[in-house]
Amino acid sequence: MQFIKQTLVKIDSLYAYPIVLMALFGAWFERNERDASRTLVWTLVFVALSYCVIFYRSVYIHLWHTYYFTAPMAILAAIAIRKLFVWHSPAQFIPKVTLVFMLALILSGAVPRLLNLYSLQIKLLPVDQLEQSDFLKAVALEIKRHSEPDDIIVSPLPPNSAHILSYYSGRGVFLGRTTAQDPSDLTSQRVHYFNWMPPTSVNSQSAPFLHAKKQEFIVQGHRFIWLTQTGN
Repeated sequence: MQFIKQTLVKIDSLYAYPIVLMALFGAWFERNERDASRTLVWTLVFVALSYCVIFYRSVYIHLWHTYYFTAPMAILAAIAIRKLFVWHSPAQFIPKVTLVFMLALILSGAVPRLLNLYSLQIKLLPVDQLEQSDFLKAVALEIKRHSEPDDIIVSPLPPNSAHILSYYSGRGVFLGRTTAQDPSDLTSQRVHYFNWMPPTSVNSQSAPFLHAKKQEFIVQGHRFIWLTQTGN
């Protein structure tokens, strides 16, 4: 089950489910065709499936092992579009089929994204802490309010959101560290340290800035400590 789930995630990342759905429609339309061009399409499908079965461990680990589906999926999707949207006479037009098909495309593309929307959010705090969609932007605005453009901001918080904080604050934000370690950082006159204070904590770690000016700010109910170290 985990193998199937992981493979579906990889296929969605490469092709998106609406394209897969169109390819399946195309395969259904071409199921009884036997000319040379159709034989080539089914040969490509067979090669892709065989590769995934033989090297199933690699398919589970690496994304690129499903690349063999690119050609047959593109051809079958194009066949589906032609069959559904190009008719030779008004009598062959089937609006109900088209409507169902378009609805299926929308649902297959939107539903997986909606189900995984929260897990796709880049978080600053531990996963058990609630962060609204604009939380990082709100933290960045607080960083901007407490600092100047040439200041350096450091924090031991996870570094995956550093680029977002830097973008919205217009400051150099370095996460995953507690000191200005790089030589280029020494050009700044002030270095700021901030950290999230869990609800159960009384004092936050302030060891890197023992003689710094201490402040606090609150963003969406989360409390942060802010320490400022003036350079020599």
